Amino acid sequence: MFKTLEAKLIATYALVIALSLTVAGVATVAVVNAIQVAAAERFLHGEATVIARGIEWWLDLGRPLTQVRAQLQSQIGGTQHLFWLDADGRVIAHVRPPGETLNLEGQFLTNLPPRPAVTPAPTGAPGRRPIIPRLPVGPVNRIDLGPRTLVYAIVAMPRGAQPSAEVRPGVPAYVGLAQPVNELAAWPVVAWPLALIGLLAFALTSLLGVWLARSITGPLRQMTRASEAMARGDYAQTIDVHGDDEVARLGQAFNTMSREVDRAHRMQRDFVVNVSHDLKTPLTSIQGFAQAMTDGSLHGVADYQRAGGIIHAEAERMRRLIAQLIELARLQGGVDALAHAPVDVLSLLHSAGRLAGERATAAGLTFETELPAALPTVTGDAARLEQVVANVLDNALKYTPRGGRVTLRAGTAAGGVAVSVSDSGPGIPAEEQARVFERFFRGDRARAGDGGSGLGLAIAREIVEAHGGRIEVASAPGEGTTLRVWLPTGGGAQADEGPRTKDR
Repeated sequence: MFKTLEAKLIATYALVIALSLTVAGVATVAVVNAIQVAAAERFLHGEATVIARGIEWWLDLGRPLTQVRAQLQSQIGGTQHLFWLDADGRVIAHVRPPGETLNLEGQFLTNLPPRPAVTPAPTGAPGRRPIIPRLPVGPVNRIDLGPRTLVYAIVAMPRGAQPSAEVRPGVPAYVGLAQPVNELAAWPVVAWPLALIGLLAFALTSLLGVWLARSITGPLRQMTRASEAMARGDYAQTIDVHGDDEVARLGQAFNTMSREVDRAHRMQRDFVVNVSHDLKTPLTSIQGFAQAMTDGSLHGVADYQRAGGIIHAEAERMRRLIAQLIELARLQGGVDALAHAPVDVLSLLHSAGRLAGERATAAGLTFETELPAALPTVTGDAARLEQVVANVLDNALKYTPRGGRVTLRAGTAAGGVAVSVSDSGPGIPAEEQARVFERFFRGDRARAGDGGSGLGLAIAREIVEAHGGRIEVASAPGEGTTLRVWLPTGGGAQADEGPRTKDR
């Protein structure tokens, strides 16, 4: 029935709203009805008291009971019942509304209130009436008459309660006033207004529910369309994100995933192109010289030796490329297990620095080291960490023009060892710095040297991250490049940097 999430949410909101309004309406009617009945009961107490005093007054004036009854018949409300009871609680008269067939005369009512004592008139004060005390009000009672229920209140007659007075048969000792409960019910009055208010509230809250449902399902629909587009091969997909709730965080996660998928797809495409390019050049050379050797284009031993040397060099170049690709794949897949032993970083840097210094001298570069007297050890694979330093130094040496400078520094930072290699090369544009550690990325810096395979820094990053460290680049065009490696310490106490030694 409800095929979409939006329809299900709207239906759920509507059902919850309808149930809430129904419960609230029923509770409101019940509370108002209870308040109305309680108010009517208090009103019956007061009216019964007034009628009892009036009857006593008329009797004092000498009016007969028949006349008093006729007068009360014209005064009571259209739905009220008036009872006269004797001292035993027997109904001796029932004044009822016109057309009412109910007659309770001769029946007995219980729970009569106590009759108060009346103070007699003072001696020597003829004509003075006795002091009539405040009338005691009895409890509210109910008479169940099947389809109808009467609520009544009883008060004691003042004069009839005098201890010295004899309550004669047929003379009221109590007065009761009653009214049907259904005449006091408030629901017929408030039901329709509540129904109209409930319908208006339902409409407004339903509109709010529709808005809330669409605010939730809107981003989900965008993500669905974007996912379908990505399944068709269009990976550059983003969705609009607003707010910071769970749906917004899901949208942000989707955008991040989309960027990563697009980046991975681009890297995969570049990988195929770069591998094809890097293999095409040596294969072309090998094929050309092999063809020359077989078709008789070469003359003499020297030509054959030269051709064989080129074929060997190009084959070695292909071997290194394939070996690096395999190594990178094994590192990324976690196939190669790293050793976990204390590594003397300072000794490793001195060793790598000596080799780099020889290469720098041969290339016409200035190589400097700024190393402390001591460094803490790190826990890891010494051979792999030596490879990281070698790759970073090799990158700096290749992209620094003749007459430039390469500097190796080290120290402690943030609970670890920090190693940096700076060069005075052409630098890297800001938009390309995020791709420095991608496979085969060389960018414009490739023009400054032999280019290499573009895998050295990618391998270095995998090794550093496998040791729990990080590698970063800082560069600006024309100002050189600095690569920083940070490794967490372990296996020894952290040492102070101490005095630096500067070698050339």
